Amino acid sequence: QNHAELLEMTSWDKETETSYRGLIKDAQSKLQSANELVQREVYDALFNSYLDKDWKRCKIFCHLWLQRFPGDDIVHCLVEQLQQHNFECPETWPGFHALTK
Repeated sequence: QNHAELLEMTSWDKETETSYRGLIKDAQSKLQSANELVQREVYDALFNSYLDKDWKRCKIFCHLWLQRFPGDDIVHCLVEQLQQHNFECPETWPGFHALTK
């Protein structure tokens, strides 16, 4: 997938934007920081959302992260994996997916 396609896959609707407004604004602020440790908080939240099976929240973090760091191959692969499940965690998900790339 190219960068524009990944951003499109991870975009959200108005209802999601309203529901997650504070989270989005906080993450955007952290990603605009020059401090890599502050930026890392968003990356950690992205993967914690994935592991916690909150893939809707993970999708938001992925979108924001890819806007700031379009060349992040790990997040690219994660988005492709989550998109296969329409960003909804299957009940039978074992808590990981095997890396094949």
